[in-house]
Amino acid sequence: MPTSITSIGKYAFGLCKVLNTITIGEGVTSIGEQAFVNCSNLLTATIPNSVSSLGASAFSNCTGLTDITIGNSVNSIENETFDNCKSLKSIIIPNSVKSIGNYAFIFCNELATVTIGNSVESIGVQAFYECVKLQSIVIPNSVDTIGVIAFENCSSLTDVTIGNSVRTLPVGVFEDCYALSNLSIGYSVTSIGLRAFENCALTSLNIPNSVSTIGNSAFGNCVGITNLTLSNSLVTIGDYGFGGCKGLTSIIIPNTVKTIGKGEYNG
Repeated sequence: MPTSITSIGKYAFGLCKVLNTITIGEGVTSIGEQAFVNCSNLLTATIPNSVSSLGASAFSNCTGLTDITIGNSVNSIENETFDNCKSLKSIIIPNSVKSIGNYAFIFCNELATVTIGNSVESIGVQAFYECVKLQSIVIPNSVDTIGVIAFENCSSLTDVTIGNSVRTLPVGVFEDCYALSNLSIGYSVTSIGLRAFENCALTSLNIPNSVSTIGNSAFGNCVGITNLTLSNSLVTIGDYGFGGCKGLTSIIIPNTVKTIGKGEYNG
C-alpha cells in the first residue's frame, strides 16, 4: 500500500477471505468501519503510528488473526473492532487510546495477555466477554468506567487489579471468572453491582472503605471465602450478597449497615 493513501474506507477489504498479509502505508490516518471484516485468513497486521481513527468492526471476525500491533496515535478502540478474533493471543493497547468500546474483544478465545494503556478512561459493555484464556488484568488508574459484564466468563482469569478511579463495579463485571482468586479493588469504588463476582474462586476479600453498597448476589457462591470484614462505609447488602459462600466461618458487620437483604448468609 503506497504512502500516498491516506484513508482506508468502510468495508474496503471486507470478505477478502484468502488475504493473509497486509502492509498499511505510513500515510494512512484512518481505517473505516468493517475495513477488514471477515478476512478469516489474515494472520498478522500492523496499524502504523500515522493512524488516529480505527473504525468499528474494522477487524471483526478475522478468525485467523494471531498478532496485531496498534500504533501510538490511535485514539479509541471502537465497538466490535476485534470481535471474534478467535486466534488473537495478545494485545497492547497504547497510551494514546482513551476508550475501549462495547464488544471490542468479545469471543477472543485465545487472548491470554492484555496490556491496557494509562490513558484509557472507559471499558465498554462486554469488552472482553468470554476471553477464556485471559489470565490477569490490570485496570489502570485512568479508567473511571467499566461496562456491564465486561469480563464475564473469563474463566482462566486469576488476578485482577482495579485502579483508583473506578467508582462502580457494574452488573456481572467479573461473573463466572471461576479461577479468580486474587482481587484488588481501588479505593474510589462506592458500589459493587449485581452478580459482580458471582462464582469466583476468591479466598480472601478486602472491600475498601469507599464502598457503601454491595448488590444482589455480588459475591454469590464464592465458596473459598472464609473470613469477612466489611468496610466502615457500608450501608446496604443486597439479597444473597454472599449467598452460597459455604466456607464463610466469621463475619464482622460494621454499625453503618442499615439493610441486609434476604437469604444473606445461608450458604
